[in-house]
Amino acid sequence: MFNNNNNQDLYKVLGVSKDADEATIKKSYRKMALKYHPDRNKDNKEESEARFKEISKAYEVLSDKSKRKMYDSFGMDAVNNGASSNMGENPFDIFGNIFSQSNGFDNVFNRSSGGKRRMKSSNVVKKLDITLEDIYCKRCLNISFDKTIKCKKCKGSGAKDSSSLIVCKTCDGSGITISIKTFGPGMISQSQSTCNSCHGQGKIIKEKCDKCKGSKYDISKKKINIQLDHAKRHKDKMVIGGEAHEDIDCELSGDLILEINVKDHKDFRRNGNNLHITKTINLVDSLCGFDLTITHLDNRKLLVKTGDIICPKTMKKIKGEGFNGGDMVIDFDILFPKTLSKERKEYISKLLPMNKKQDINYDDYELKILENYEYSTENSSSSTNIDDEPEEGNIGCATQ
Repeated sequence: MFNNNNNQDLYKVLGVSKDADEATIKKSYRKMALKYHPDRNKDNKEESEARFKEISKAYEVLSDKSKRKMYDSFGMDAVNNGASSNMGENPFDIFGNIFSQSNGFDNVFNRSSGGKRRMKSSNVVKKLDITLEDIYCKRCLNISFDKTIKCKKCKGSGAKDSSSLIVCKTCDGSGITISIKTFGPGMISQSQSTCNSCHGQGKIIKEKCDKCKGSKYDISKKKINIQLDHAKRHKDKMVIGGEAHEDIDCELSGDLILEINVKDHKDFRRNGNNLHITKTINLVDSLCGFDLTITHLDNRKLLVKTGDIICPKTMKKIKGEGFNGGDMVIDFDILFPKTLSKERKEYISKLLPMNKKQDINYDDYELKILENYEYSTENSSSSTNIDDEPEEGNIGCATQ
């Protein structure tokens, strides 16, 4: 228990000899502070807290050259009488920067003593390539993937057996090393770094597991079945619970997230629940009608008879042949002849209604030649710089 006796031997408290140098005192203090810190002794917190205060008080005196000299010459009474009122009262305040949670020390104790750990490992996101046929036919897909799991032979320790796993002596199992510097009376700073001996693990493997070779992990071949339906869209995500990689520092595995990537189809494209297809027909078919055949996504053969005149940009639909009761929409692209002979023009003019012939006095007009026009933004005189437009409020961008 904590001893308030001013005649107590501070050197014995820290377990060092009276001629110990500064480095020895610092090393002994660090080791004992780690050992008796209340967060590591929750079953006996009161006693460990008292012991920690005793150790901190001893280090406060022996780490300061002037105080140590005064203590060696006249004892603790002289030190207490000469110390300022704010020194030695609360070692947790003096060493707060060492044992504060914000600096991660709490996490070090928890990791080395089996305390707090992350509940789940990180999620894994993978792309799942599928086709429109897969969705339309509501196929069940068999997915194979590799999953990292804890080695079953060594149970994630990486060691051949329990005797091959020892606590790192350099960091005393914490996984970090701490450097403490004294700048003056009551002024102490600390810095911490990953232990080089155990690489932050807190333990050292003397003999590695012959299955995982010390990596602590193994690879498992996994297979799962994915049932598709018409609701699945491009960029949708499917969550498979608990199928992410295992982590030795986590209780549970995260989720495997499959991001659907629907490949482009050579004929069809999806728009909502509708299924679009473009059909190129000639001018005669657009005027006289024709029989249209379509091979559906499920390989059914559809026959459509057209009788009405189909004008350019006409869209027709076959009801109920899309997704979830949507329609199949046919976009017609009419292929016009590039040239016609004089005889054909005369023949067509007799068959089709013509524009009313105008009574034109050709002497009043200039004759011009009609040429093909290729649109270019550089030639457009009506182009306007958007920066010159007056502001009328913010413009929101919609995402799909």
